[in-house]
Amino acid sequence: MPTRDGGRRRPVAPVLRSIRPMTKPSTHPADQPGLQRDPDEWKTGDEPMTDAQRSYLETLCHETGEEFDDSLSKADASKRIDELRERSPRLAHE
Repeated sequence: MPTRDGGRRRPVAPVLRSIRPMTKPSTHPADQPGLQRDPDEWKTGDEPMTDAQRSYLETLCHETGEEFDDSLSKADASKRIDELRERSPRLAHE
């Protein structure tokens, strides 16, 4: 079966040399202060915490020896997560 370039195969190495590794953009809002909004200003801040917040907060509470409060709102859960992230031994080096 003929190839598009008339039967000749091009070497792969020159193409690979032109590929640069992608840098991983920061996804934590604290690393991008312009993107983080005060939880007290959230329109949905008084709604119950999300499943993702619940899971992460449970993990952080376990790591820091704090009691988990399942009645927190989205906004309060966000603030508690920020507080416990600073005290988590696993995240202390970040």
